Amino acid sequence: MREGLRRVLRDSCVAAALYGGGDCIAQQLERLFQLSSPDKVQHNLGRTIRMTTFGFCVAGPILSAWYPLLHRITASFRTRFKLVQFSIPGWDVYRRHELDSPRHRMQEVGIKVLFDNLFFQPPFLTLYFVCTGALEGLGLAEIYDKTTRNFHSAWAYGLLLWLPTQTVNFYFMPVQNQALFVNVVNVFWKTFLSLLYHARDYGSRNHTGETLVQGEIAPTPAMLARRTTKELESELGRLKEEHARFTEEIQRRHQDRGRLVVRRGSNRAAGSKVVEDGGGGGGASDRGGEEQEVDGRPAGYLK
Repeated sequence: MREGLRRVLRDSCVAAALYGGGDCIAQQLERLFQLSSPDKVQHNLGRTIRMTTFGFCVAGPILSAWYPLLHRITASFRTRFKLVQFSIPGWDVYRRHELDSPRHRMQEVGIKVLFDNLFFQPPFLTLYFVCTGALEGLGLAEIYDKTTRNFHSAWAYGLLLWLPTQTVNFYFMPVQNQALFVNVVNVFWKTFLSLLYHARDYGSRNHTGETLVQGEIAPTPAMLARRTTKELESELGRLKEEHARFTEEIQRRHQDRGRLVVRRGSNRAAGSKVVEDGGGGGGASDRGGEEQEVDGRPAGYLK
């Protein structure tokens, strides 16, 4: 019992240190790649404290309990019971036989990886989003929106990471150290998630994929959630003014284009009238010329 408690405490302390340190690394990389929120001017200590708290109170104890439990669940892939040939009459006596061949070992590892990625990672990932949202002070609706927006992409990328990682973990690491191995990998995993979501929310492109003006950041739900009502009203007023200005510009261009079309139509009508008048006069002149002279001779001349 004491051994189990010491292991849980050890895993919790290590998880707290690694989660907090990983958040510090993530914030430095966000600043380096200019992915921080626009109102952030220094290191967000509160965020680091939240991640440290999650590591100590949630991730450490859960991971420390999960891997020994998974090891017990898959015990049937490590042992077989064979019936003893000479047994007591009326009683069947079995002998426990350990399966240590590479084939049985790989079967056990495969089952553990399958169980971990299908039955543990999805609820643990959901718990991560819920707990971090609650520590940020978000409401239930905001936590739900955050979880639904981030879960599927995180789980998809997580499969690419945890399938090979857990294969190595379950094959080479002893059970009591598997949680430590996962906590170390979580430093890089949580850093990647932080960069991924900050690039989406605060990157140089908005959700439509259009490049923004240099220095301008597209407002996202995460950014809007941090703004006050007065700031949002001011932003809404500015957008309305821009919309009215763009509408007036479009109407003015349509009117100018309409005047140009009318002017071109008038010029074409006037030009066609001039051509008709000129063509009629030329015909009369030609006919008059024919009456007066044919092949250089008078009209009444007969050969």
